This record gives sequence, C-alpha cells and structure tokens, in this order.
Amino acid sequence: MRTKNALYAGLCTLFMLTSAMCCDEDASEGIIELTGIKLEQYDNSGAHPVSIENGLCPKEAYLIRITPIADYYYSINTLKSPIIAFRILTLTDFNKDYPAGSDVYNLFKEYPPMLLGENLSGYSLSSDCLEKGQPITTLDQGAFYKVLLTYPQPGTYQFRIELETEDGAILAEETEVNLY
Repeated sequence: MRTKNALYAGLCTLFMLTSAMCCDEDASEGIIELTGIKLEQYDNSGAHPVSIENGLCPKEAYLIRITPIADYYYSINTLKSPIIAFRILTLTDFNKDYPAGSDVYNLFKEYPPMLLGENLSGYSLSSDCLEKGQPITTLDQGAFYKVLLTYPQPGTYQFRIELETEDGAILAEETEVNLY
C-alpha cells in the first residue's frame, strides 16, 4: 500500500512540475523598441503587385510598403515608445497644392491586405487609430501598405516616410520613383 501511495504521490508531483514548466508560445508578449523602417515600392498595375526594380511605375499604380523594424518580435508587441505620427513628405514639388516639403500622407490610402496576393506576404498594420488621434501602442510583425490615390504629372518624385514616436525619435527613410 505504501509503495502504491508513494508511486501516486511521485506521479502527481511529476505532473505538477511538468505542467508548471510548459509555456504557451502564442501567449508570448513583450515590449519592443523600433530601430528603423524599411521601404519597398511596388507597381500595382497587374493582377498582383510586383516590386519596382527599374525605378519606373505608372502613376496610377504606385504602392509603398513601410515595415517597422525591431531587434525582436513577439506574438504581442507593445511599443516601448508608441507611434504618435505617420508622415509621407514629398521632397519634390508634387503639384501646385503640395510643394516640396509638404506632407502628402492624406493622398495615400491604406491598401487592403486581402488584395496583396502571393507576392506581398505579411500582415497589414492599420494606422486608423492615428487618424482618430490615438497613438499606435502595439504592432504585429508586418507592414503598412499605402497606395497613391492622387496622380501627379509624370516625372521623378522623392518621398520621405517618417514614423514619430512618443519619445521624440523619428524613424525615416527616403525613396525615389519615376511616375509616368
């Protein structure tokens, strides 16, 4: 009888130890610090967006992918310093209403992630909370997709994309494209 009780007590102890040591990978949560952004440009004139490699894109089909960069990502990523502003600055005269230095963010629209197809894998990050005056406090591992909805005259355009964080840091990259 003692042997049987000792066996049950040992099994119960083993069960409690192993269940206490297991962790759920999906519950991984952490605080991350953004270190930069990566930009990619796409031509959205075909069935699926394709990367712009020669610097040329139809002005009606210009799409930018903006990927925030951190050293590590969790399943749930809380930003050490929330994003308080998202800007797309034109470094060249865009049109008479938007000279060089203007913020043209409102000329771009969030691109629906379900239209991305196979060529643009990843998650779409919504910036809707910024438009409502709320900072972005959490991020999935993914990107913002912005499509140009106001078409300029054909020519070469430069843009500076900026994400500003609450601590005053500005994560920025510049890009150039010839829109025809």
